[in-house]
Amino acid sequence: MNRVTKHLQQKYLQDMVNLTSKLVSIKSITGAESTVVNYVKETMISLGFENVTIDEFGNVFGKVGEGSNTIVFDSHLDTVEAGIVSDWDHDPFSGLVVDGKIYGRGSADMKGGFVSSLYGVLAAKDLDLLNDCSAYVVGSIMEEDYEGEALLYILKNHIQKCDAVIICEPSSLKIARGHKGRALIEINTLGVSAHGSSPVHGKNAIYPMIPILNKMKDLENISCKNPESGTTALTKISVDSVSYNAIPASCTLWLDRRIVFGETRENIIQQMDTIVEGTDAQWKFAVHTKKTWAGKNFSSEIFYPAWEFPKDSKIIKNMEASYETILENKADVILWNFSTNGVASAGILKIPTVGIGPGNPEIAHKINENCDISEILKASAIYCEFINSFSK
Repeated sequence: MNRVTKHLQQKYLQDMVNLTSKLVSIKSITGAESTVVNYVKETMISLGFENVTIDEFGNVFGKVGEGSNTIVFDSHLDTVEAGIVSDWDHDPFSGLVVDGKIYGRGSADMKGGFVSSLYGVLAAKDLDLLNDCSAYVVGSIMEEDYEGEALLYILKNHIQKCDAVIICEPSSLKIARGHKGRALIEINTLGVSAHGSSPVHGKNAIYPMIPILNKMKDLENISCKNPESGTTALTKISVDSVSYNAIPASCTLWLDRRIVFGETRENIIQQMDTIVEGTDAQWKFAVHTKKTWAGKNFSSEIFYPAWEFPKDSKIIKNMEASYETILENKADVILWNFSTNGVASAGILKIPTVGIGPGNPEIAHKINENCDISEILKASAIYCEFINSFSK
């Protein structure tokens, strides 16, 4: 066993298990993260982190070290709902430890990753491995619905000089060098309401959607055959009708558009213009307005860009070397098939970004979500080694 892993196992492993279990027990659904954020703040202060802050948005972060190279470890503290609690084998907010795994909502996605980053940074300090680095640990919020918004706020307002971002999302310890982006698109048609007994006096808003629906069906068929390309899926239809006896005055379609690296906003605008061509329909990227638990109002245009870094880029090679130093085998380098806060750091701000974290991403958002304790330990050691090697 290498020195870093041995140190973490001997000094911090039980604390890591206890903290992950505790964080899982604190319900922190998106938009209601205040309790977990305040608990994390007190924990970080007690562990010796510097400048521990809850910002105006409602995120919490702190740092260790005063080096010229800045590394940010980001984990979101919000989770999705647990669903039907009786379907779980264990209480989803118990943080129960069974057979070397911590069970509960958020254990893999992604409170286990947060704890790994917290103690990985502490280990780097303990072992004098910070070198010329300042390491921030971030507990961000609102990610499940508005990925990127919280981290973007931190990087624009609080950590403006950043050299690398580690997204600690679950990856089964595989190294993620990027992922698709996504957009939510609304298409709207207008009609004229009238009594259902006299349709001649109205204009049904549904019928202008028929050619659009046909085009959407063709696009979805193409998407099913080429899932690795940019995909378009019709996910929701809404009709504004005052009653079952009234002609609808408007109709709205929502499209989930997954964006591959290299596709531009202009590409998608052109595609959408083609879809509504020849109709009176209007389309737009959806904009959601929300208030965080801390009272910060924000508007999020649901257009989150794809990002990738080449396999031979410095940050990916550096993470591979760190992985191999700790685990003594070759790392798998992948592209995630879901979206993360990396849309902010890499997609918008172009900061070198890499993803790796404990937990199986395939069980995130599912019943019986859990995180393997051994992966939490290994991820923490990898993070520590990454800090050690980053500024050499």
